[in-house]
Amino acid sequence: MKNDEEIINRLNQKIEEAQEADGFFIVINHRVGEKLFHFQAAIQFKPDDCILSLNEAEKLVREENPRTSINILKFKPRTHK
Repeated sequence: MKNDEEIINRLNQKIEEAQEADGFFIVINHRVGEKLFHFQAAIQFKPDDCILSLNEAEKLVREENPRTSINILKFKPRTHK
């Protein structure tokens, strides 16, 4: 298991990589007591790609925490005709 410092260093590295990319979407969530707080920022990132990224984030969370009982609805990107 990674310690807090390793996680923060990895997060900082990923933020630096994102700033060099063609676009990025970052979501930061934190908890104070029982209250959850959410922040998101996107630069040159399509809304549909944000939704796809949230689906991938759900997969990562479930891989690390397979016992969660929360059932998250699947988001599907809009199709444009």
